Amino acid sequence: MGKEPRRILLVAHHALTSATWAKELSHFDAEIMSCEEIAAAQALLSQITAHIIITDLIFDATDGLEGLKLMHHIITHFPETLIVAVGEQLSDEVRQLTLKAGAHLVIEKNEPLSQPILDQLQSHSSLKTRDQSLQKRSVHHLGRLDNFLNTSHIKALLQPIVSLHSTSYPTLGMESLARGPQSVSLWNPEVLFAYAAKKERLFDTDMFCIKAALKEAKSFKNQGKLFINVSSCTLINQQFAPQVATLCEQLGYQGERIVFELTEQQAIVNQKAFFLTLNELRKNGFAVALDDFGVGFANLQLVQDLKPDYIKLSGVFCRDLEKDKTKQAIVKATTQMAKRLKIPTILEHVETKAELEMAHLLGVDNAQGYYFCYPQKSKVLIKSKWFLEHPFLSAS
Repeated sequence: MGKEPRRILLVAHHALTSATWAKELSHFDAEIMSCEEIAAAQALLSQITAHIIITDLIFDATDGLEGLKLMHHIITHFPETLIVAVGEQLSDEVRQLTLKAGAHLVIEKNEPLSQPILDQLQSHSSLKTRDQSLQKRSVHHLGRLDNFLNTSHIKALLQPIVSLHSTSYPTLGMESLARGPQSVSLWNPEVLFAYAAKKERLFDTDMFCIKAALKEAKSFKNQGKLFINVSSCTLINQQFAPQVATLCEQLGYQGERIVFELTEQQAIVNQKAFFLTLNELRKNGFAVALDDFGVGFANLQLVQDLKPDYIKLSGVFCRDLEKDKTKQAIVKATTQMAKRLKIPTILEHVETKAELEMAHLLGVDNAQGYYFCYPQKSKVLIKSKWFLEHPFLSAS
């Protein structure tokens, strides 16, 4: 396995500042990422390792306290990361306080990252000077969430979910997978939803993704199920059920065709509001799946309280399933419990024939993964040989 690439994260209110820093650091052999908000930095750090963080938000007049929170977050969870704080008109007292708070280096904002500072960075983070004959690295920039949502960059791909009750593997339905623009690699779903959670914008983000899913799947709207991810925070909002019902009516979808996958990485804070929305959804024919069962907060109590229409087993239990006795025991126990409760199961991330055969042996009802079909646009999927050979279940 190759060594993880060195990464530098630049956090500044203005993209021009980040661009200046990136130019001065370009001779290092490191990937350079940048963002403009503390919430964006926290979202990136939840998914990507950064070895050096340079920020001017520590001293920001508006977000100063949040900037200190960012520094404390880094110190607590990533103690090996080098923190460089940049500010204007720094007094000796402010410098000392910032260093005491956890910054490794404190630099005047208008000063260049001088060679002595670069030497310290190199020594601290094992950075190497890159071969200047190589093509210049581009800076990966994560723009502001509000701008991203306002420009409707969210698109959807569809991945089939197949039934294992027949060796022909008929299609139960499709899961819609949200995607950002391919030209901006940092806008992946994990970062997007982590960022939205930090900004309290999960409802808006989920609604954008739901609209993208319904539009993308319109070719299949009268066949099979359409599985769409949604967060529990969104279900707390009492506007969700009526807005979704109206949207489906406008686009010609029947509620019975839609399954909302509860993607939960946090506890449900307002359970009363959550279950009120859930009841409204079910009155309109919508179904609910418990996603990523076995990890995070998708646990047995939620099975009891939610009474899901489907249980999706996390893909972490599928990798090398045919070899791992512990995973086999977990999957078998889950399928046996689900069968007693009359809840169909779906195993995610099936990638090999051996994993598929073991899943079938352990009693899994349905499966999803690269072994069957990669996520694709509907116009590609509907014309594919795979789809022609695995039509929708007649009763789905």
